[in-house]
Amino acid sequence: MRSIRQQLIRKLLLAVSLLILLAGWGVYASVHEALHKSFDTALRAKALAIVTATKQSDAHVHVDFTDRFMREFDDRVATDFFEMWLADGTVVKHSESGQGTDLPQRFGTPENPKYWDLTLPSGARGRAAGVRFTPQIDKGARRDQTSTATVGEVILVVASERKSLDKTLATFAFVLSSAGLLLLIATGMIVPRVLQKELLPLDQLAEQASRIDAESLSIRFETELLPTELHPIGSRLNDLLERLEQAFDRERQFSGDLAHELRTPIAELRSLAELGLQWPQTRGAETDRDALAIAQQMEHIVTRLLGLLRSENKQLIVQREPVRLAALIQSVWSSFTAKAAEKELEVTCTVADDAVIQSDLVLLHSILSNLFDNAVEYTPQRSVVRIESEADSERFLVRVVNTARELHPGDIPKLFQRFWRKDMARSGGNHSGLGLSLAKGFSQALGYGLTASQDSSPGFLTITLAGTVRGPDRSIPSSESSSVSEIEATVIHQ
Repeated sequence: MRSIRQQLIRKLLLAVSLLILLAGWGVYASVHEALHKSFDTALRAKALAIVTATKQSDAHVHVDFTDRFMREFDDRVATDFFEMWLADGTVVKHSESGQGTDLPQRFGTPENPKYWDLTLPSGARGRAAGVRFTPQIDKGARRDQTSTATVGEVILVVASERKSLDKTLATFAFVLSSAGLLLLIATGMIVPRVLQKELLPLDQLAEQASRIDAESLSIRFETELLPTELHPIGSRLNDLLERLEQAFDRERQFSGDLAHELRTPIAELRSLAELGLQWPQTRGAETDRDALAIAQQMEHIVTRLLGLLRSENKQLIVQREPVRLAALIQSVWSSFTAKAAEKELEVTCTVADDAVIQSDLVLLHSILSNLFDNAVEYTPQRSVVRIESEADSERFLVRVVNTARELHPGDIPKLFQRFWRKDMARSGGNHSGLGLSLAKGFSQALGYGLTASQDSSPGFLTITLAGTVRGPDRSIPSSESSSVSEIEATVIHQ
């Protein structure tokens, strides 16, 4: 398992090591350059001292000092060396420390000498500076003031042992390396501790998350106490916990509602069975009809729940075909005309005669059946029900408007919730509070919108089904064909 902490430690140590290496190399290069420059400046000063002391007269070159006056060129010390040549290579003078060994000839100008490293006549490592110059004329030493003979340019090479320079550089490199190594060791000891401390909020967040279970979904992370980088994580976790809590609450509510819905028919079945067992002689056809009705009611609830489950899990089969909207609306409404007449409802139906849409006949039939059933069932006696449809080349809609004086604006969002009824005392019968939920799920499967609103006139509820005439493109897995019978059963039991 990859560890962020270990990855950070390795990468930080690698980054610090590279930085220490680059910084050390940069410092060493700067000091190396400065010391060499200082050493070269001293070589140039020695060369200029000899240049100043060099004169020429009558085609001869004279150097007005002896080695003994400059201890650096003393043969007993043998740390500095110089040698001078004429342009033709004739040796004019060399230091006693050279012991007759010639130095290499390389040169620049007195203003910009040529510098290089070499092995000195003593065998030690050294550094040299070479210049080419014209000696000044010593007018006082001339015998013949009219003579114009000159020696021209001469070459001078001055070399010094670089033992002290190398020792200084070696000492500096050792100190720098030791400091870098100590810094790296200190970094290796400090970084893990710093990371452990700074990653502590992440560990605490993980520990707190590990303690959350189904019974503690109400817990929320205190994002204001988290570091800035963990704010998004804490916020997303809180959002996730809120959704989980709502989902668990819905499932608990669903379980409770289902138990409530099935309790009455189960109790009725039990009563019928107990009566039949206790007084078998009184058992008649009415008892069997009541038992069948109760069984059908329970089957109706279970079938609708299966349809809801499939719609929520996106497992519904959508088989589109041309559907004449007006004919389907009239066919579905014909099942409710008797009950509407019994309640003396004022029903108006305004539909587009020539509208043909691409839809799933079974699912659309179930949606309309649930909408009409809801309208007829909950519209008060001698009230209004209006069914309207509109369609063009692109979109269609179906509106079902009915009187609903008991509804308030706060009830509208609850209409599509499972098992919700305005009056919870009206449980039992054929209405389980699943019709509009089922219609909503089937509408989503078809790619339609199903919304509810209250008209500007108080007391009227409008439920609108809207979608495209051609329908969205959807691919349906063939392995899900077994759900067709369940959907057809849902429609049959409307």
